[in-house]
Amino acid sequence: MAASMRSSVVSRSAFRAAQPAARRAVLMAAKRNDVSDSYAKALVELAEEKGKLEQVHADVDAVASLIKENKKLTDLLYNPVVDGDKKKAVLAKIAKEAGFQGYTGNFLNVLVQKDRLNLLPEIVESFEEQYCELTDTQAAPSSCARRPLVRRRHQQQQQQQLFRARVST
Repeated sequence: MAASMRSSVVSRSAFRAAQPAARRAVLMAAKRNDVSDSYAKALVELAEEKGKLEQVHADVDAVASLIKENKKLTDLLYNPVVDGDKKKAVLAKIAKEAGFQGYTGNFLNVLVQKDRLNLLPEIVESFEEQYCELTDTQAAPSSCARRPLVRRRHQQQQQQQLFRARVST
């Protein structure tokens, strides 16, 4: 009986020790969401202020697609061992070949400098939500339901350029 009580005590103490770790994980996730929302909000506000919201939105959609489709790129960008200058060079090449707005390229560089590239999927998701709210559209699985013809053409051009960039690398 004493042995079972001891194992019970150990289990309780192990549980108590695990609770702070679980709390920290929840707090980290909440902070990460706040950080992602802040970065996305900054990009949305800048793009809107400069009259480039549609173009930046198309760029963000293209970045999201590229990250989902290109595992090598994702591994490179999320690898903490890879030098920031190399990440910036890769992102600059992609931005140039895809015809991204300067604001999008600068934003990606800031994420590299601040070591926040690992938040990119969450930032993209938050950007999408804020964009839809701002433009009074509903979110579809990958983007807002309303897509002007001009934006579709712009996205098609970007996807073709990204495809060419992937083929050449």
